[in-house]
Amino acid sequence: MSKKLSDDDRALFRQAVQGTTPLDPLNRDLSSKAPKKRSISFKKRENSPEITLTHAHSAHPATVGPLTPLSFARNGVSSRQLSDLKRGKHPIQASLDLHGHTLAEAETALSALLTRSLGRGDRCIHVVHGKGLTRGSETPILKNFINQQLRNIAEVLAFCSAEPKEGGTGAVTILLKRIN
Repeated sequence: MSKKLSDDDRALFRQAVQGTTPLDPLNRDLSSKAPKKRSISFKKRENSPEITLTHAHSAHPATVGPLTPLSFARNGVSSRQLSDLKRGKHPIQASLDLHGHTLAEAETALSALLTRSLGRGDRCIHVVHGKGLTRGSETPILKNFINQQLRNIAEVLAFCSAEPKEGGTGAVTILLKRIN
């Protein structure tokens, strides 16, 4: 098997990655094991917030494409914490799959997941939003909605696209604040 790429293969690769940004070297470790999910019975803490999503369009991030990796961290989140999140080092304690949901359904489900997870004291959750490739649209609606909404929720410390085996750019892993 030849290790040299043909000109056609190179052109196809360049076309596939056109408009993308290279990952930080810390993002390239794909060898970590999948985090184990645990089930916890719901017990709302007295001081846990009720999450209501907003439609504020001030300071919203740029529109992202289907294959664009997401990454966000609030001030105070260390680069190591974000790196660990990107590598799947935090156990996922709850998850949500939004495939097939309308935007309104996704909003309700995400709000409920965040409220429930914060009430239980979960630290790391996983949301599958999909890449939006089947709609024939250039802009993935749910992915952009998730990207914008999570940035507006103070209890979300950081989030990033999931590892490839957990959904890649079609899912996010979210690090939540500890609620005392």
